[in-house]
Amino acid sequence: MKTPEDTIKPLSDSDVKKMLNAPDKSTYAGYRDFTLMILFLDCGIRVGEAINLKINDIDLKIGLVNVRAENAKSRVFRQLPISKKTCKLLKQLVQIAKDNNFDYIFQSSLGGKLNKDIVIHNFIKYGRTAGIKVRCTPHIWRHTFATNFVKSGLGDIFTLQRILG
Repeated sequence: MKTPEDTIKPLSDSDVKKMLNAPDKSTYAGYRDFTLMILFLDCGIRVGEAINLKINDIDLKIGLVNVRAENAKSRVFRQLPISKKTCKLLKQLVQIAKDNNFDYIFQSSLGGKLNKDIVIHNFIKYGRTAGIKVRCTPHIWRHTFATNFVKSGLGDIFTLQRILG
């Protein structure tokens, strides 16, 4: 009997590094996309959940991201721990959002909530720019987080299951 083959492969460490260097961090869009990459790697959040994050959904002091039930695919509230580096990157985006009276942390370049399709398109573009031959979507970054979480021994697959929702 044939077993189904998983066609979604996580990014290698070298591909992650290449892609992290692809966005122009001197622009808002580049910095925003770089921060999204780090956020995906740090906590495995879904792209739809990330773009719907509001200022009040993040606690930068203790390093937690709150995924509201209405934004979660599973419709269940969950909290995701994030690193100090991710907090530092998000702090700048939160400040930009506050300065411009925006609710959402991740804004489009023209203002307003960021579109999921734009994020996916940008990630594919960064992958091509970096010369990566495999798919480079936010969902692949989620798989990369999950793989690295288990390999590093940070937790078991049941903990991972709760984090990923």
